[in-house]
Amino acid sequence: MIVIYPMLIDESVSQNILPGICKALENFIILYKMDEVVKSTGDRLLKLGGTVASVVNQSGMLLAKQKKDKINEFVFLKESNILEDEIPPTKGGNTIDSSTLQAVSKSLEVYKSLASLGNVKIDRPQGDSLSLEPTYVVAQTSAGTKIIGVKVIPFPVKSKYPLAKILTVEKSLKFFDTLTLSLSRRVIRDFWAVINHLKIPFVSKNTISGDPRKDILWGRSLHQDSIFCLINYSDLKDDFFQSASQIKKLHSIGWSSFIVADDVNKRVTFCMKEFNGLCSIVPYNYLMASMSMSSKGSFLDVYEKLEDLKKASSPFFRTKKPIDKI
Repeated sequence: MIVIYPMLIDESVSQNILPGICKALENFIILYKMDEVVKSTGDRLLKLGGTVASVVNQSGMLLAKQKKDKINEFVFLKESNILEDEIPPTKGGNTIDSSTLQAVSKSLEVYKSLASLGNVKIDRPQGDSLSLEPTYVVAQTSAGTKIIGVKVIPFPVKSKYPLAKILTVEKSLKFFDTLTLSLSRRVIRDFWAVINHLKIPFVSKNTISGDPRKDILWGRSLHQDSIFCLINYSDLKDDFFQSASQIKKLHSIGWSSFIVADDVNKRVTFCMKEFNGLCSIVPYNYLMASMSMSSKGSFLDVYEKLEDLKKASSPFFRTKKPIDKI
């Protein structure tokens, strides 16, 4: 089962860094949102396995405690030279004999078999790929093996106003304006959630349109909260990230996690909803170097070669003479 996460991107961002950002987001989703991924896929086996494991674990702890108390009491009576087949009643009025201990042992065996039904083992394969292959983990259950994959796919922004400008304006909203906007967008999102669930013809929208208002703020597509934004840093003001409370305010009024790419300083800023207004800055080189491709090279080498090629082919660095000069 593969889950798709769209990412609305500003087309002015360098295309060379997009694969690295997508791979970083896929790893983030697997580590931070595994429960959300399993819920969205509707895989009852994995959810049932986790529930069984929790219930059986609690009952098993109680059973193990009862067994420990009975064995300790049995050992005490045995050391007191009391016959095993004629053990006097305990304080609770029950007798402990060899058949009782055998019953307890059989109960523990049943518990172990039930616990194995609820086990879900997650394994992450070594090595990364920037091809069409998603970032995935392998979940092993008693009923078989499941592959859980995550793929982030960029999609160009199609909006009347620049995405950075919309974020800048809404970040400066006052308290009551923010509260009103948050409530109104929540109502709109709930409405479209019902429409998409009912799948009404000619009304429900399943695909991404590229408009951040429709796709993210109104939640008209089926992805809703599973949409990222990639913005060009040159379109923002320098003080955009100075207030963590204002970044958190953007998330509270409907904006999902957004990423800002700085092609001048070669760094990317991740402002995720899970960070509570804090943003993490990662240089381009660190981002690409964190993924190993093979013994012959790395993603960083490929990225640097593409950047050199981009510089060589740009008009500023081009040394070819025009035909009229020749």
